[in-house]
Amino acid sequence: MLAEDEDISIRNDSINKLKKKIAPSIIEITNENKYYETVEKYSWIYELWRWADKHNIECIPRNKNKLESLEELDLSNLELADIPEELMWLTNLKKISFSNNCLSEFPYCILNLENLEILDLSQNNLTEIPDDICYLEKLYSINLNENHFKKIPDCLKNKIFYQHDMCSE
Repeated sequence: MLAEDEDISIRNDSINKLKKKIAPSIIEITNENKYYETVEKYSWIYELWRWADKHNIECIPRNKNKLESLEELDLSNLELADIPEELMWLTNLKKISFSNNCLSEFPYCILNLENLEILDLSQNNLTEIPDDICYLEKLYSINLNENHFKKIPDCLKNKIFYQHDMCSE
């Protein structure tokens, strides 16, 4: 029979051997999970870059840090029919323009832009603007010229914006 000290030593030795076999697998799994978390966390950037490349848009920085800190974005005069939802992650945006495009649906992604102060949606084919725009508390200027809105949320009536040809009734 083994002495208690010898028994503990053998168990510790077995545990250490087991750790050496298991640890690399755990590290590999942990690293793999971190990789996928990183890919998932930043996949929106690659999607946005892919969209920008597809539409030959050069004003979207191809540098992650510059993109995340972007405060102004001018997507005017590009004949855009849609806006990618990935724009919602540009939370530092204060000013954005979609003027003179082919938008027929409101770009809901902008409702996530809590720092947005100035929005230009003029010269599109928009007919509706959601009441949720009222939650953009920092928004103080909005241009809705030359669209075909049926109604405008009450909260926008106190904002500084252009009313020419805004509502078709």
